[in-house]
Amino acid sequence: MPLTMGDDLTTANRDLSDSQVFWNFWEAHNHALKNFCRHMLRRNDHDVDDVMSDVMLKAYHGLSRHLIEHENPKAWLWRVAYHTCLRWLKTNATNSRYVGLIEEIDYETTSSHSSIVEDMLVKHELQDRVLQLIEELPERLRDPFILYIFHGMSYQDIADKFKITQENARKRVQQARDSLRSRMGAFFSEAPGALGRTSAMSPISSSGATSRLRMIEGQVERLLHEHVSHEIEWEVNETREVQVQLPTGVTVGYHILLGQKHPRRDSHIASLRQYIERHPRGWKKHLELAEILFALGRWDEAIGEYRVVTTLQPGHLNAWLQLGLILRLLEREDEAVTVYQESMQHARRPATRHCLLGMIALCRESLREAAQEFKQAVALEPSNIAYLHALGDVYVRAGRLVEALQIFDEILARNPDDVTALVNSHSPLLDTGRWAELERRLTRALTLNPNDALALAELARIRFEHKMLHGPEGRETLRLLKRAARLAPDAANIQWYTALFYLTRGEAARAVSLVRAFLQSHLDSSHAWYYYAFVLRECRDFQPAIEAAAHAYRLDPHNYYIAILACELFLVGKRTADLQSVVEELLAQFPERWDVQTTAGRAIALGLGDEERGCQIAARALQLQPDFPFTWQHYAQLLFDVGRYREAQDAWYQCWERIHADAGTKFFFTFAFSIANCHHRLSEFEQAREWYQRSYDAAMHSPHVTASLYARRAREALAQLGTKE
Repeated sequence: MPLTMGDDLTTANRDLSDSQVFWNFWEAHNHALKNFCRHMLRRNDHDVDDVMSDVMLKAYHGLSRHLIEHENPKAWLWRVAYHTCLRWLKTNATNSRYVGLIEEIDYETTSSHSSIVEDMLVKHELQDRVLQLIEELPERLRDPFILYIFHGMSYQDIADKFKITQENARKRVQQARDSLRSRMGAFFSEAPGALGRTSAMSPISSSGATSRLRMIEGQVERLLHEHVSHEIEWEVNETREVQVQLPTGVTVGYHILLGQKHPRRDSHIASLRQYIERHPRGWKKHLELAEILFALGRWDEAIGEYRVVTTLQPGHLNAWLQLGLILRLLEREDEAVTVYQESMQHARRPATRHCLLGMIALCRESLREAAQEFKQAVALEPSNIAYLHALGDVYVRAGRLVEALQIFDEILARNPDDVTALVNSHSPLLDTGRWAELERRLTRALTLNPNDALALAELARIRFEHKMLHGPEGRETLRLLKRAARLAPDAANIQWYTALFYLTRGEAARAVSLVRAFLQSHLDSSHAWYYYAFVLRECRDFQPAIEAAAHAYRLDPHNYYIAILACELFLVGKRTADLQSVVEELLAQFPERWDVQTTAGRAIALGLGDEERGCQIAARALQLQPDFPFTWQHYAQLLFDVGRYREAQDAWYQCWERIHADAGTKFFFTFAFSIANCHHRLSEFEQAREWYQRSYDAAMHSPHVTASLYARRAREALAQLGTKE
């Protein structure tokens, strides 16, 4: 029979062995004890289970032989759990200063007011009270204190942030600490039952204690969302390029994020399967196997293991999310939606539910709705980095690169070493011309994770775009590319970066040979066909480029990069019927992407002969991304190409005003040259001369590979204008 705090252990268990008595006792308190440890650790169930195993072993050895004679076994058990959790926090937690603070305030305030062993049962409530009192501190004390305790900032960093002296920063943290110690002492003196304790020493009734406890919990709910673990956790320790086969038979590549590193994945699978065969209900091993299979690209097998985890451990929301992600990436969207809907039953927090609704919106390609849901999740749990990453990824997918960069900047402001944010910044930084900042972030990412193939390739691209093509610098650039290719030999995008290197160096034949050889061994890869078409277009070999793009589009018509390239090449090849089909599909599938609007508008105006409609559709991009210079650039170029020079000039000026202060010089010499062209066509020769000169000066001081071409063209235009005068 189960034991409770008030059981007469001798009477209840006189016919049982010591071991049987212990296991009855353990089963009676296991659930409550696990909740206590979960609250103490503020972590996920993986860590709680590890700690519970330690507690069980210590309790078994300490109680099994003397349980019946023990004066207060339940209190002893909670004391063991409490100290085990503290040791775990000291070893593993990043906010070790907070652990020390809890210990310090806890012992100073409780030891002098009560010697009741049951204090161990309410220590997690004490932590809640500490968090509430931190929130109530004056701002001048609270902010430095939080940065020091929770974020681990040094006194010097805090001083720099608030523009105070280092000594002043230290003093503010100490004043906050003293205030907390004092107010906690007053709290125990004035309301000894406020934390739910009832004893002969406590004049507050049980109902009063419960009422006060509920009040405290309500007051600190918002603060707890900022400082405790979340239902959905963010943990990324490795990245990997994988190739997976879709239900259609097409192979696609993905850059995936992994929570755990498994150095010997292939050999570990067999041992995990043997363990699972002996212990089929051991959900943690199923989870570990699922993660390994996901990392290896064996996603059909991974789906089966994740389904087992969600059955055995339905509250493990990260497993539900991973299962939904795999199904969505495999284009099994209906199944993914079902998974997210089922997981909603286990979500306790509003932020979690908003996140799951955002995932459902992603499955339905409603990027705007997904962004709104993730923003709601961020608003409710601003400290949960997982929601910020989800929001940033949606912005990148929607082409909202300015907003994406703001999100990644916010993540890095909290954690400068967030590798995912460092690497995922590459598209927004590249397209806003912030080359120096991009190089800094990629270099930092590779310091933290040297085996990130995408970061290696992107860093190499920055180098060859800045003429690091020959000699020692060129060899270093090529070394980065070769290392990326070794890490991801089947990733088409990595081969593309290497081909671009050779193209930039003037070795077009070598570039084409490289992507063609890769394609021949990856004929079912839509990405391989896409990059082959891209390189052929750059070499101005349009006919085979058009055929390759058409094949890529047939393999994967839902990829907007492939559809955009096909649209551009069908326009060049005057394949009107194909162009019409792709344009309508683009507009129907991706109405929220600005580059789809400009590409479709250009195709309609120049390829399908409807100039007015084409310009109107291209203008929609300005509503989607009004602050992005590339939006205005594409719109302005279309206006110029259809002969609307005055409107084009206005659009180019809008583009110029939106160049970021840190943008690379490439933007300045290309945009200035386009503005000069507009003035030239409008016979505004003085203004044209001024802007050609700006373009020339910027190009002469630019390390970019195309700078010499623009410098020559600007010089020729200036000479022509000079001759006219």
